[in-house]
Amino acid sequence: MKITPNILKNMYATIYCCYPYTKWNMPLPEQIKFEVTDDPTVHGTYIYNDGEKWEHIITISKATCSHYMTIFRTLCHEGIHMSRWNHVGEKWLHHDKVFRQRCKMVADELGLDALEL
Repeated sequence: MKITPNILKNMYATIYCCYPYTKWNMPLPEQIKFEVTDDPTVHGTYIYNDGEKWEHIITISKATCSHYMTIFRTLCHEGIHMSRWNHVGEKWLHHDKVFRQRCKMVADELGLDALEL
């Protein structure tokens, strides 16, 4: 599947409307810069407040994410990071207990495997 920033934005708009994302004060799709990269070392990244125009940036690698479900799971994963953007400190960076709990919530709701998020 060829991915574009617009496809990522629309896929994010889908999860934005789904529980548990609806309870986490997520940014609107228009408030996020979506990027596609060729980086073979990652599936995706989330950056909060790069000091530029965009407060939120989600990047997905077309080198490692070429199927719809891989893109969707990666976007869900980065969305979980983003769900902690307004917490004290840089909580959005970590795969800690809260992150894993949120992965389970998303997986249970959307029919995914929490270990794949």
